[in-house]
Amino acid sequence: MPLKEIFPMMMRSFCVIVTGILAFFWFIGSFCAQNDSYAVLELGRILIISFVAILFFLIFYSNKELTSKQMKIRVVIHFFAIAPTTIFLGVYWKWFSIESSVQIFSAVLCFLFIYMIVFWRVFIKGLKDAKMINDALEKHKQDILR
Repeated sequence: MPLKEIFPMMMRSFCVIVTGILAFFWFIGSFCAQNDSYAVLELGRILIISFVAILFFLIFYSNKELTSKQMKIRVVIHFFAIAPTTIFLGVYWKWFSIESSVQIFSAVLCFLFIYMIVFWRVFIKGLKDAKMINDALEKHKQDILR
């Protein structure tokens, strides 16, 4: 993917990631740890982790169109690059404890959920773009036949 396509995707993904992490913290704070509150520092960390996450989208950079196999390989590489980084930062910032399997499992589920939402949005955008291109080609074909 060229940078002109990756950059807007990165910005949309950044917003989804930030929203997902904030929703996760709201859920945990509301239902699981009702006495917890989060400082402004935590919001900054959420922005940092979201920015780091979108930088990993550069894995998809290519001067030419990626084949389906190349794209699948890069998705796997992306996942295994971003997941440990996110878990490491979460443990480092004490968002959850490495000793608590429930906290780690919850964090991994949150990560997977956000990951699926981001890639679902990218997939839907790709389908819309493909439909728009096909419609334009069909219109062009009809114009030529007239």
